[in-house]
Amino acid sequence: NTQSTQNVMKRRSGTPMLYLQMLLASVFVCGAIGYTMHITYKEKACTGTECTENTAPTAPERNYPIQYTYNLKATYHHSPGAFTQGLLYDPDQTDILYESSGMYGESDIRRVALKTGLVEKKTQLQGRFFAEGMCLYNNTLILITWRENTGFVYDKDTFKVLKTWTHDTEGWGLTHDNQSLIMSDGTQFIYFRDLDNPELVKRRIEVKDKRGNPIPYLNELEYIDGEIWANVWMREYVLRISPSDGRILGKVDLTGLSAKITTPQRDVLNGIAHDPKTGRIWVTGKYWEYLFEIEVIEKPPSSKKSKRKARRK
Repeated sequence: NTQSTQNVMKRRSGTPMLYLQMLLASVFVCGAIGYTMHITYKEKACTGTECTENTAPTAPERNYPIQYTYNLKATYHHSPGAFTQGLLYDPDQTDILYESSGMYGESDIRRVALKTGLVEKKTQLQGRFFAEGMCLYNNTLILITWRENTGFVYDKDTFKVLKTWTHDTEGWGLTHDNQSLIMSDGTQFIYFRDLDNPELVKRRIEVKDKRGNPIPYLNELEYIDGEIWANVWMREYVLRISPSDGRILGKVDLTGLSAKITTPQRDVLNGIAHDPKTGRIWVTGKYWEYLFEIEVIEKPPSSKKSKRKARRK
C-alpha cells in the first residue's frame, strides 16, 4: 500500500504541467463542441437512498425561417369594392371587423359584420387622401395615409376625427404591441412610433432574409403573439418577423386563396386580422369577394431522398 501510494504521488507530482495541458485541452474541445452540437446534461433523480442518472437533451435548434401552410377553416363574404389596406378584429365586440379601403376619391374606414360581410358603418376621407393601414388602440382607430404624410385618430364608435398627426415616410401598414405603434412604409424598414405621440419614432428595424438581403414592399401588418406578421406586396405569403431585430421567423404560404376570387378587378393579397382571445386568423385581398379564416400549420419537413428522386425523374 505504501509503495503504491508513493507511485501515485510520483505520477501526480512529476507531471503537473501535463495534467494542466490536458485539462485546458478538454475545456477547449468541449467549448467548441458546445457551439456546433446539441449538448446533453445529466441530472440525478433520487428516491430515498437510491439515485439514478437521467440524460435529457436540450431543445433542438430551429432552422429559420420556419415554413408554414394553412388549413381553410371558413369562408365569409367580403365587399368586392373594398381596396383593402388595413384589417382588424375587435375582441371587445362579437364578430366585428374594422377595415380601411384605399384609392383617391374612394378611401374610407368601415365597420363590417364578420358573418355577413355587410358594411354597418363607414366614413369617407377627403378625396386628396389615400387610406392605408389602420389599427385599434384604446377604443380609437388609428389610420395612416399613403403619400399625404397624414395620420388620423378616430373614435371607434362614432368615426369622429379626434386628432391628426404627421408621419415623415409613406404609409403602408400599421399595427401595435400595446407599447409602440408599428408602421411599414413599403421598404424593408419597420418603424416603432410612440403610441401617445405617433410623430415620435423610437426605433426601426430592417427586415432581411437569412442571406442578409433586404425584403422590401412590406405592406399590411398585424401583431400576433409577439411577432409582426406582414403582407408583402404582390406576394402570396405572409412573413412572420421578429420585432426585436427584423429576422424572418417564418413564412406562411397562402398559395391557392387568390384562385378562389372571381371579381374582374381582383388585386393582390392584403389584409390580416387576428382575435387575441381565440387565436382565430383571417386574411383577404384588394377587391376580393371573400374573407378567409385560416389555421396556420407548419409544413412537414421535406425529405432529401424524395428531392433526389424527383431530380432523377
